[in-house]
Amino acid sequence: MPESHSQTSLLSRRKALAGLGLLALTGGLAGCGSSRDLPSRRYARSRSGSGNISLALLTDSSSMRRVGENIDWRVYHHEGAGGNHSYLVKQQSGANPRMRLPSGWYYVEAHHSRGVSTHTVEVMRNNSLDYYIVRD
Repeated sequence: MPESHSQTSLLSRRKALAGLGLLALTGGLAGCGSSRDLPSRRYARSRSGSGNISLALLTDSSSMRRVGENIDWRVYHHEGAGGNHSYLVKQQSGANPRMRLPSGWYYVEAHHSRGVSTHTVEVMRNNSLDYYIVRD
């Protein structure tokens, strides 16, 4: 995890997430702040351990209603700012898939009837995170 993430308080994370299309819930909010750069390549792969994530697509951020259709989820290793995200790690269909992945940063694509919604997420060792991505 980048050093700035480990030093960020939960309250600061909540404020940083206020305007984003991504929410992650695990007893509180977690995720990347809007004023931070995306992680560099050194954080993208092979950090020790693994974690669990579940994914859901929301119709909008105010209602928190989930999209009920079958969604094609594609998870790529995050290659840092400007990366091409060409290394597909997992592909799964469903409204709310659960995945176990090695710790690190990932680029997620949700292919749905209105197009594709994307975001970068973090998988943390020995943690389970629920990520809610707002449909574009």
